Amino acid sequence: MHAKLVVLIVSIACGALTLLVARHLRLQADHEMAAARLRILSLDATLWDLRAEIAANVTPERIDELSKRFGELAPIVPEPEPEYDAELIDFVLPSIDHADAPIFHQIDFSQPDDAQPEGGH
Repeated sequence: MHAKLVVLIVSIACGALTLLVARHLRLQADHEMAAARLRILSLDATLWDLRAEIAANVTPERIDELSKRFGELAPIVPEPEPEYDAELIDFVLPSIDHADAPIFHQIDFSQPDDAQPEGGH
């Protein structure tokens, strides 16, 4: 009987310690999340200060001064699209007869989209 009582007390103590450890880990995680939020707020404030400083220094006149250092500037023109080889496209993507596709059998292409079908509403 004395041994059963000791085992019961020890098991209850182990359960209590387990709950205490879980509580401590949760509090530690909450503390770390709060510290991370404070770091984020501090970095956001620094970021907004830098953005304000950049906005104050970047004026049209300042950009014009800086662009004169590089000489005459010309617009960037995109390269023309390459010509496509029709034979290569037919080889890679064989022609598909869209009339055989099941979805096209359900659509009547003879009427415009806004036209009412016969016997319609």
